[in-house]
Amino acid sequence: MKYLKMLGLAVTAAVALMAFVGAGSASATELCSSNTNPCSGTMYPAKTQIKSNLKAGTEAVLKAGFATVKCKASTVNGETSNTGSSTETVSGPITTLNFGECNCEVEVLKNGSLEIHGSGTGNGTLTGKSSEVTINCSGVACIFGTASTGTTIGTATGGNPATLAANAKLPWIAGDSSNSVCTLGTGTGSWTASYEVTAPAPLFVE
Repeated sequence: MKYLKMLGLAVTAAVALMAFVGAGSASATELCSSNTNPCSGTMYPAKTQIKSNLKAGTEAVLKAGFATVKCKASTVNGETSNTGSSTETVSGPITTLNFGECNCEVEVLKNGSLEIHGSGTGNGTLTGKSSEVTINCSGVACIFGTASTGTTIGTATGGNPATLAANAKLPWIAGDSSNSVCTLGTGTGSWTASYEVTAPAPLFVE
């Protein structure tokens, strides 16, 4: 009985260790100059400036229940707070977030922050936190943003240059009008756009 008890404890410990390792691997991120896993090129360290602009000839589209806003200019820049590792996700503040040349007024109230989750294939997914944007069309103003707990923003595709694809459902936060007017009762707006990363280049998410 004592042997069986010890064996049971050993199995339990092994399962717990496997779960821990699995959880760490799932959140791992390294920003690398080469598409190699693990990174064999330059690993971009903390304080790296990530800069991206709307792809030429495309538009950033912000949809609310009462309006569809199209912008011909948009910038998303950030700075990494950490280097990342086999068990750590790269994250950091969004230093610049703007939308210009739009058919309605768009004002960024809070830049928020961004997390980059690696897939091990050179690409990754993006999570935004605590951003807020006001959309004002014909005197109706509504505020949308990313949740403090995190909102899935889209994907990052590694390359030279890398690209970012925003395809997000943005929760309604507040505004001059009710949720039923701002989102037609859905509770969310949306943000779709394609960005080209101008720095660093090349960039892969491992």
